[in-house]
Amino acid sequence: MEDDNSLAVTLSGAEALTGVMADLEVRSQRFGAALTGALRSATTGGRGLEEVLKGLGNRLSDIALAAGRSKTCSATRSAGLSGR
Repeated sequence: MEDDNSLAVTLSGAEALTGVMADLEVRSQRFGAALTGALRSATTGGRGLEEVLKGLGNRLSDIALAAGRSKTCSATRSAGLSGR
């Protein structure tokens, strides 16, 4: 019986890790797209580097805030479902 519980915990942990890794991949792609777009804009769009870097900083802040909100919402849902 203990082995069944251990296996279930391991599987649950692996599923959670898979979800986290998928989320990380999406966020890293968004980061790469933001960086690429900013640098492209600086070189071909005629915008100043300072302006481009400010825009990139704002975009990265948006990505980080979205990640934080997502994590907070997930934690709140999990706590609600588990009755904590």
